[in-house]
Amino acid sequence: MAKRFSKETKEKARAMRASGMTYVDIAAEVGCTATCARYWCDWKARAENHQRMTVNSTSRMNKMQVSPHDKDIIVSLYAFVAQYNEQHGTTYEVDHIVPSRLGGEHSLENLRILPQGINRTGRPKKKE
Repeated sequence: MAKRFSKETKEKARAMRASGMTYVDIAAEVGCTATCARYWCDWKARAENHQRMTVNSTSRMNKMQVSPHDKDIIVSLYAFVAQYNEQHGTTYEVDHIVPSRLGGEHSLENLRILPQGINRTGRPKKKE
């Protein structure tokens, strides 16, 4: 089970990071791992990134013809993938099965989640 920290400990860790301390030094000071220290010190950046991904997804939807119902779900999908990547340190992406440049629709039926390496290098076979 993950160790729980008080609000004061989290703020202390953030202040130490702002002063230039490394995650390893912060971890030794507050009694956790460097990964844990990074998680608590960078929470604001994660929240801002999540907000930015949601805004970018919304502006992308506004440029395409998407039904209002699908638009909300697709924006949520992009936001979910961004949040999942932040929490788990992964690099998944939302991919179009039939690419938009080849006439693929921006609809739920044409979207899937793939690891970044597969999405950007070799496309898996299209499921029919």
